[in-house]
Amino acid sequence: MRRYVLLAAVLAAAVVGVGVAVGDAQQNGQTVRPIFGRFDIVRTKADETICQGGGGHIFRDAVDTFEGTFSGSDPRLNGHYVGHIHSIFDAFTGWGTDSTEAHVFDPATGRVTLRYTAMAIISPVGKADGFAVGKVSPDANLPEADFRANFHVEFEPIPGQFTLHGVLGAGSGANTAIVFGGPCIPIQAGPH
Repeated sequence: MRRYVLLAAVLAAAVVGVGVAVGDAQQNGQTVRPIFGRFDIVRTKADETICQGGGGHIFRDAVDTFEGTFSGSDPRLNGHYVGHIHSIFDAFTGWGTDSTEAHVFDPATGRVTLRYTAMAIISPVGKADGFAVGKVSPDANLPEADFRANFHVEFEPIPGQFTLHGVLGAGSGANTAIVFGGPCIPIQAGPH
């Protein structure tokens, strides 16, 4: 009888131990969350070179600085955007490419909450589509996480200024975005 009581106590401790491990994994383990956001930015500085290309084409090779607002479903996406965009653009065909390095700053503290790099294809119809990779910083309620996003940008040609409007994670499919991170906590009931 003592053996059965001892065995029952050991099994109960094992079940409680597994329950604690699973509970801890749910609180501190890996997570993946879909997010969405938008940004509205204006060019504040342009450093450009106009180049003669093959076949008589004219290219704009530039590094532009853009600033504006970034907002999204994750609170760390909300803030002041500053980005440096290097673009190469064929003025005849409208096709081009760009690469971006950007930061989003908390408006209250000035702390960086999102940093990322991105690549995009510029199309002849005043739009660009691309992919961003970065990190969101930890805050009081959320840990540091990796950031991945498809995005879509539209150019707004306003006389005297150059404005971009972008979305990420909008809908399911082409413009999905996620934040993910945390350690992998193996679920083990005992030795193998």
